[in-house]
Amino acid sequence: PLVAGGAEKAGYTIRLKDLGPVDEKDDAYYLNEELGRTVHNFWMSAIADGNEIEKTRTTVLKQSAKNANFPGFRKGQIPPYAQPKMTNFALQEVLVTSCQEAITRFGVNEINEGQLGAVTFNENVDELSKKYNIKSFLSAPFTANFRATFDPEAVRENSEAEEEEVAEEAEATNNDAET
Repeated sequence: PLVAGGAEKAGYTIRLKDLGPVDEKDDAYYLNEELGRTVHNFWMSAIADGNEIEKTRTTVLKQSAKNANFPGFRKGQIPPYAQPKMTNFALQEVLVTSCQEAITRFGVNEINEGQLGAVTFNENVDELSKKYNIKSFLSAPFTANFRATFDPEAVRENSEAEEEEVAEEAEATNNDAET
């Protein structure tokens, strides 16, 4: 299996843990034969950069304003009650791109088979977006679970201490998500 490990991004350690091959009862099990590689379950810890969230939010606001037509507001005006939804869209987008970036960094291959390759964020994205504020909440650390394959040639070597630390963090996060 892929050795647990970390990589630095903006002073934050991105961590990835291979939780092992998917079980025979898992819906993704049939992909082992179809893809010619064993599909594994992964846990990761990464960060969504606050500057990226803010850039994405600005882009979302500009795009939304082009088609905005809310009663009581000028055409192209986004009302204050719709602002939190814009932040939510931006945060979701940056979480997904941060996750994809981290996956690529570790040599893991996404599965693009509908929901079988979906990333499950362990944090409530709606709650994160409500708390988000560029002045007080610069970046958003998050954890996620997903299924993927990896190239055995890209296996990263790390110390046993780091591997144990990542394993403990993954276990704690998965236990929190189950309760």
